[in-house]
Amino acid sequence: MKKLILAASAVLGLATPSMAADMPLKAPPATAIAAVYNWTGFYIGGHVGYGWGRSTLADIDNFCLGISNCPNPPDRYNFDGIVGGGQAGYNWQTGNLVFGVEVDFSVSGIDEKTPLIRTTLTLATKIDWFGTARLRLGYAADRALFYVTGGLAYANVANSFLDVGCGVPCFLESSDVKFGWTVGGGLEYAFAPNWSVRAEYLFVDLEKNKKLDVSCAPACRFEWENRLNVARVGLNYKFGGPVVARY
Repeated sequence: MKKLILAASAVLGLATPSMAADMPLKAPPATAIAAVYNWTGFYIGGHVGYGWGRSTLADIDNFCLGISNCPNPPDRYNFDGIVGGGQAGYNWQTGNLVFGVEVDFSVSGIDEKTPLIRTTLTLATKIDWFGTARLRLGYAADRALFYVTGGLAYANVANSFLDVGCGVPCFLESSDVKFGWTVGGGLEYAFAPNWSVRAEYLFVDLEKNKKLDVSCAPACRFEWENRLNVARVGLNYKFGGPVVARY
C-alpha cells in the first residue's frame, strides 16, 4: 500500500510542472486609447457680432475753408452697428499645427450720422456689407484651436457730408466698393464630432474713399479713411472624420 502511495505521489509531482506549462497565460491589461480631434476638412458656418470704427475726412487741397465756407477737415467721427453672415473654409492639420483658408461675407447695420461741434456740418458713414478672404495659422490643443489670420478685405462703403453754412448747402457723397486688408485672431472649440464654436476679432483697413466737391466754389478734393473693428461669435459644421485614435 505504501508503495502505491509513493508511486502516485511521484507521478503527480512529475505531471504538475507540465500541466502548469500548458495553462494559458493571463492577458496583459488593455492600453487606454485617447480620441484626439483632427481639424482637417471643409467646413461651413454662420456668425453674428458687432462692428465699430472711425472715419476720417480730409481736405487734400487744404484751402477750401479759406476761400469758401465748406468743411475744413480733417474731421473724425466714430461709427458702429450689428453684423452677421456666413463663412466657409478648409483646414489641414499636421501635428499640432493647423493651416487653413477661409472666406466670409457679412451684412452690416453700420449707419452713423454725426453732427459735429459746428452744427452746420453733418458727417455720415454707412457700410451695407463687407467680406474677407484670409489665411489661417493655428495651434491645436486637441479640441481647442488657437489661431491668427489675415488677408484681403472688401466692403460697400458710403461716406457723405452735408454743410448748410456754405451760403448754399454743400452736399458730398462717395459710395463704392473698397478693398483693403485685415488681420486678427480667435479661438475655436469642437464641442461635438463635427460641430465647433468660435470667438474671433478682426481689424479691417479699407482704401480711401475719394470725391471731388463741385458744389462750392472753388472745387475741392476730399477723401475719407475708414477703419473697422469686428468682434463676432460663430458656429461651424465640419465635413469628414473628426477624430484620430492615439495609443
